[in-house]
Amino acid sequence: MSTQGHVAISGDGVPIHYDVQGNGALALVFVHGWCCNRRYWDRQMGHFAAQYTVVGLDLAGHGASGRDRTQWTVPAFG
Repeated sequence: MSTQGHVAISGDGVPIHYDVQGNGALALVFVHGWCCNRRYWDRQMGHFAAQYTVVGLDLAGHGASGRDRTQWTVPAFG
């Protein structure tokens, strides 16, 4: 299973875009570093999707996710 284009709303109202692949009982969440986006993990997600449910997300301010955050702190990203 491969689905793309999901959106969740963070606690402070910022839309967070993410993709899901696979359908395993365990989930792996791939979080990119600074100045990247969820596409950074495409090859790893494809590999692990055979055994796990994998999620790749765009952190706020990156990729397709929203940029209207007032506090850019580690807890806000969490």
